[in-house]
Amino acid sequence: MIDSSILGMNVMRSLPLDVLPCVDARRCTVLGGVVRRAAGEEGAGQIVRHLVIPQQAELARLSASAPLLLQGMQATMAFSALNLAVSAVGFSTLFVMLDRLEKRLESVARDVRAIRELLERRERAELHAALERVAKVVQMADGDAQREVLVDAYRDLSVKTHQYRNALAHSEEITVADANEQIFCIALLGLARCQADMGSMNLAASELADGIEVWRDHTRRFANDLLLGDEPHRFLHADFVDSVSLTTLSAWLSFANEDSDHASDRLDDLRRELGPYYDERTIRKPQFEDVHKARAALSASRIRDRFTAPSPAEQRQRDLDVVVPFMNRLTARAGVLEGYALQYELMAEHNVRPMELDEQVRALPESAAIDGFIVLEALQVAS
Repeated sequence: MIDSSILGMNVMRSLPLDVLPCVDARRCTVLGGVVRRAAGEEGAGQIVRHLVIPQQAELARLSASAPLLLQGMQATMAFSALNLAVSAVGFSTLFVMLDRLEKRLESVARDVRAIRELLERRERAELHAALERVAKVVQMADGDAQREVLVDAYRDLSVKTHQYRNALAHSEEITVADANEQIFCIALLGLARCQADMGSMNLAASELADGIEVWRDHTRRFANDLLLGDEPHRFLHADFVDSVSLTTLSAWLSFANEDSDHASDRLDDLRRELGPYYDERTIRKPQFEDVHKARAALSASRIRDRFTAPSPAEQRQRDLDVVVPFMNRLTARAGVLEGYALQYELMAEHNVRPMELDEQVRALPESAAIDGFIVLEALQVAS
C-alpha cells in the first residue's frame, strides 16, 4: 500500500490477479464498485473494497493482465452505462449522459411517435437546462455563489425526479420505458449529488436509497411485463445460446423476481415450460415452431409492444436488439445503484462531500492507480 487513505480506507498499490477469496467463497458480494461482506457473515454489510474511479478513467481499457475483479467491474460499467464510482458521476457527466441519450432518441423519433412526444415534453428540456447550469458549479470559486446554484438545481431536479417517477409508472411500451428509465436515473443522481454537495450527506444518502427503491419497483415490472413476458423460457433455446448464457438468464430472473437465492429453481421452472423432449408432437415438428405459434396467440397489445414484425426471424432479432441489451443494463445497473447508495453512506459517515472526494482523488500520485482505477481497502480486510 502507499501512504494514503480516503474515507477511512487505505489506497491499495496492487490487487490479486484472481477474484478475492471472500468473493470466490461467496462470503463477500460485489455491488457495482463496492465489495462488502455478505449477509449472514460476521460484519455483514461492511465494505471490504471500494473502487474509486477518476472521471477520466470512465472509458479506460484494462490491460489483459488486469485483476479479474477489475475486469468484472469494467464489464458491469459497460453494461450499466454508469461509472461505478458515484463521486465520478458529476453534473458534467450526467449532462453528457442526457445529451447522448437525446441524440440516440432523435434518431428513432421519426418512426416512433411516443419517443417524438417524449422529446417534445417540456420536462425533458427543463432537465437538460438544469444540468447544463449546475455543471458549471465546479468552476466557481465563490462558495456562496456555488451554494446558490446548487440550491436552485436541487429544486429543479426534485421536480424533474418526481415527474419522471410518474412517467415510469405510465410507461407501457419498451422504447418509452427504456428512455424514461434512463432519464429518471439521471435526474435522481443529479438530485442526490446536489444534496450531497450542499453538505446534507445523510439526506442525500436517504433520498438516493428511496429513489433506487422506486426504480426497482418499476424496472421489475418492465422486466416481467415488457421484456421477459409470458415466455421467458424462449431464452433457453439455441437461438440465444451465444447472447444469453445460463448465468446471464439466472441474473435476469433474480432481478425480475427479487429472489437471488432461488434463481436456479426458476431456471428449472423454465425448463419445465419447454415440455418433454421425447414428445410425439415435438418429434413430428421442431418445438421452436410451436413456441412461435404460441407467440402468435399473444394479445394484440403484447404483440404491438414487444414485436414489430410477425415472422419468427424478426421476433428473434427484436429480442436480440432490444430485450437482451435492456435486460443486461437493468441487471447491471441494479448492482451499480446499490453500490452508489453504499458509497453515499460511506461519504456521510466521514462527512466528505463528492466534490471533496474528487479533490482527494486528484491529489493522489499516479502510482496510486491500478489499471487507471483507485482501489480502497478496509482496515480490517475479509479473506
